[in-house]
Amino acid sequence: MKNGLTFLVLWFVLPFYSQTTETIISGRVTDVWDTPIPNVNILLKGTQRGTQTDAEGLFSLNANANEVLVFSSLGYGSYESAVPETGEELKIVLSPMVTDLDEV
Repeated sequence: MKNGLTFLVLWFVLPFYSQTTETIISGRVTDVWDTPIPNVNILLKGTQRGTQTDAEGLFSLNANANEVLVFSSLGYGSYESAVPETGEELKIVLSPMVTDLDEV
């Protein structure tokens, strides 16, 4: 009976535990010329949790393996990336948004 109860508890608790295990995700955001981009907003998709890059384009935040990171900055296109399952450092390259300006 005790083994059966232990099994049921583990059966219900472990899936939630594995989904909530956070890891530290870090990386660098640059433009297509490999210049660091400061103040890039990085949000976990569907949440208000996130961070910004520093002056060297570096960032670090806690995230779950099943989440998606959204990178955005004024003058650049946004980019989405799945959180890596390993502790590898992310290298994100944002492309500048090209717009035509009409004469004033």
